[in-house]
Amino acid sequence: MDLLKQMAEKQLGQKVQLEPLVGDGSDRIICRLRVEGQTIIGIYHENLEENRDFLLFTKEMAAIGLPVPKILQVAEDEKRYLLEDLGPNNLAQQMDIWRDSGENSRFLNAYHEVLHWLPLMQVGMAHQLGVHLKNRVMDKNQLISDLIYFETNYIKLFGYESDYTDLVKEELYSQVIEPIAQLEGAFFVYRDFQARNFMWHQEKIYFIDYQSGMLGNKYYDLASMLYASRSGLSEKQRTLLLYHAFQKIGQGESKAQFEENFYLVLLLRRFRSLGSYGFLGQVKKKSGFLESIAPSLREMKGLFEKRAIQGRFPQTAAMIDQFIKKQS
Repeated sequence: MDLLKQMAEKQLGQKVQLEPLVGDGSDRIICRLRVEGQTIIGIYHENLEENRDFLLFTKEMAAIGLPVPKILQVAEDEKRYLLEDLGPNNLAQQMDIWRDSGENSRFLNAYHEVLHWLPLMQVGMAHQLGVHLKNRVMDKNQLISDLIYFETNYIKLFGYESDYTDLVKEELYSQVIEPIAQLEGAFFVYRDFQARNFMWHQEKIYFIDYQSGMLGNKYYDLASMLYASRSGLSEKQRTLLLYHAFQKIGQGESKAQFEENFYLVLLLRRFRSLGSYGFLGQVKKKSGFLESIAPSLREMKGLFEKRAIQGRFPQTAAMIDQFIKKQS
């Protein structure tokens, strides 16, 4: 903290006040550094590879016109850096404000703005970072690792091994992993593309926390965004946004095929999310993440009724029913 403060004082030319900020699920130290009439964000993180990726991705995003924070200064050791302050509210927090003031109609407009940037991000960043990301690909092994992550951090942590049967595993591998592995995988995937990683600043969207990006299919980030625990969206709004996304990025495929691919990717994404909630809640002792499990399970139950994948997952649907009973 002191080193960040010294760095900021050198940048701003005067003494600063330091306000620690809480990062969702992150090991980074994040703070707001304040002087009269001006604030900046300071970040300290021991993980040099992650820092370098964030700084590189920020530079390349800015180069193609994507809205990201300005990098103000980077320490020689690359463990500390200063960023433009994009204000106090991410989109999830801003949506709470709109909801409290009866401005729910603004939700869709904000998400439409995010979708406006999605084609440029998926194609443009893949072009900019193709060489850097050549070994970071959402291939079949990565897809399988998502299921293993779910098994390790949800099934085993909660003692649900008897529900995760061989029939469920076979169904997931044949009906989810195999079809997704056949999808085109040359798009930039943000990995944590959701409202809490979009800042709302001066009536515009800005992107943050994209350093885990890799190459993969074009549905993954869309699934992350529409079904994040704090998306703030109704099922009707998700359907409208999914159709809008189809118009933006669905070239070369029918609406039915686009929806089938989307819901398969979403299903795998939701299993990964359950693993994340289990890990952050049980291992990292961040109890707030455990509160996301029950609504996520209810949403997953609804997915099996979607026309695009209806009737394809009897074993998996039965397992989710068991999880819901154990949560109640």
